[in-house]
Amino acid sequence: MNPTTFTTADMPLWATGVGSMVCIHSTEDRLVELLFHAALDDGLYIARRGFMALSMAITDDHCDALIASVDGFLTTLTPHL
Repeated sequence: MNPTTFTTADMPLWATGVGSMVCIHSTEDRLVELLFHAALDDGLYIARRGFMALSMAITDDHCDALIASVDGFLTTLTPHL
């Protein structure tokens, strides 16, 4: 997930954050809810409202897994919207 991930997918999603806190937002709440479930299916946990907090225990592998999960979610969902 790079800064253009949501824009490239043409989704009304964006991320904001300060320091180690990140939140994914959308103009359509159902998209954040669907992302929550997609991440759970991939073995990842983010808050239902899209909130995530990074910590020292999070490794590059964890970040790569999240990126792959979000990219997979966007790839799967885009044709259905």
